[in-house]
Amino acid sequence: MEIEIMRKRSIMIQNKIIQTPEFIPSLTTIKNFSNYPLALNFLKNQNFSHFMISAYDLHYLNYKEEIQTKSDFLFFLDSGAFEIYNQNNSLNWKNEQLLNCIGKFRPDVVVSLDDINFNVGNRYEDYENYNLLRKRYENTGIFYEFVLQGRNFEEIRLQLDKFELDKKIFAFCYPERYLGNNFKTRKENLTKILKIIKEEYGFSEILFHLMGCSYPKFLKQYSQMGVDLFDGVHWNDSIYDKSKNMLLDFSELLSINCNCSYCTQYKVLMKNNLIKAEIQYELFAFGHNLLMYKELMEEVRIDDG
Repeated sequence: MEIEIMRKRSIMIQNKIIQTPEFIPSLTTIKNFSNYPLALNFLKNQNFSHFMISAYDLHYLNYKEEIQTKSDFLFFLDSGAFEIYNQNNSLNWKNEQLLNCIGKFRPDVVVSLDDINFNVGNRYEDYENYNLLRKRYENTGIFYEFVLQGRNFEEIRLQLDKFELDKKIFAFCYPERYLGNNFKTRKENLTKILKIIKEEYGFSEILFHLMGCSYPKFLKQYSQMGVDLFDGVHWNDSIYDKSKNMLLDFSELLSINCNCSYCTQYKVLMKNNLIKAEIQYELFAFGHNLLMYKELMEEVRIDDG
């Protein structure tokens, strides 16, 4: 039996709607520390529906402002595993710090349940942490994404063997970087993983989130294979040239000859106030990129639907 292609659907969480397939802008201090505060405030204040932030970053940046500034967007809180892995800082990131972040910022979805206890040698025994989370926040309406950490198919099966279905599980996640070094290999491995999840284990109704995937030319093909959600940071460190479906250096906003609302406003500002335009360049670049990703995913949903 072939894998069923995921079709356009709307999911409601806490009276907030997310349509899939969807791209979720994410932020990490690992990739672009200098832009982080500006990019975070831009996400909070603009009309883009969803975003993902690392609890590790919020904690170590000593972030004190409220995240939920709008009632209609979905706030995804990542456990911080990516930052810990890249900074080799697991000894300074404990369960209680993550739990405190969840309580303080009240996300709609918490990502990476199995990554919470970073000091446990066997990552397949971290399910006690999910129970800890669920017990503390069972009446808050918080949902969870469950990250599959296996680097091969048997490891993924070992994880799924211990997995217990819960109505609060929003999606399975898998990092794109684990799929392989080229797109052909990644597609082959993704097909096998989806088949394991949906056919062998019967979890066909749980969404699938491909983490760290924001290269535009791959999103449509992945969605046709069965991926519901994507996230990535390229919206705040590159320029998305939608006419060529490729990413350019972050300085190239004016070179792509785009007439979106952000690029049009920026060109006017360049003529009237060059200094102000230079100061505000990042904001217009963020806006352009997010608008292009939004249009891309709308096109993907039309194709799927």
